Amino acid sequence: FLLREQLNDQLARKLDMPARYRLELTADEQRSARGLRVNNVASDFELDLRVNYKLVESGTTNVLLAGSAPVTVFYVSADAPYAGIAAQQDAQERAANQAAISIRLDLSRYFNRLATASR
Repeated sequence: FLLREQLNDQLARKLDMPARYRLELTADEQRSARGLRVNNVASDFELDLRVNYKLVESGTTNVLLAGSAPVTVFYVSADAPYAGIAAQQDAQERAANQAAISIRLDLSRYFNRLATASR
């Protein structure tokens, strides 16, 4: 959800117009403990997000571009339960934003190459 929202914003998607392309996404998120407190409880975490995507021509199965956007972010979890949840959610938002930027840049390069090739 966060990734799709970020992509819609960054790609300036117009919902009132028919799309020429479809962006298919699959995401895999993993969280690993990276730091321990004195009481042997995890305090620092690494969040790994890998988004695989395909740019498909609408109405067909023709894949124009396929790629992957791997992102790693770190966060510190506080002792208070809600603070830990908030820190994790913030990390997920940052990871989704970074993945969306990476995908947007890949799409920009693709369409730039397409435009310069047709000149």
